[in-house]
This record gives sequence, structure tokens and C-alpha cells, in this order.
Amino acid sequence: MDGTLQYNQQRQELVYTYRYRNQYIVANDSLQLQRLGKTIDTISQAQIQVGTIASKNQQK
Repeated sequence: MDGTLQYNQQRQELVYTYRYRNQYIVANDSLQLQRLGKTIDTISQAQIQVGTIASKNQQK
């Protein structure tokens, strides 16, 4: 899973934010889960369309 891991020294918490989900995880400095949350992104699933290029026999 792609994402970013940040440490809040003042609160002594780790925050992992998923890159392709609208979700984050907060854990204490002992790596115990504190809470799960959702970001403000309203898309829960990627909105993609697959197209075919017949002349090249490819899908993109």
C-alpha cells in the first residue's frame, strides 16, 4: 500500500495516510492502533475506464 508515514512528536503519535484510499491510521509510539479515520476525499473507489487501441492490440 502506498502512503505516507508521519510522526507527531508533540502528541507522540504515528499517522499513516493511504495514498489511494480516503483513509488514515493513527498509532501511539508503541505502535498500538489508536483510531482509523477518513480523509476529506469523497471518492471511495478509483474512477477509471479501460479503453482498447485495436490497431496496437493494447488496453489502456
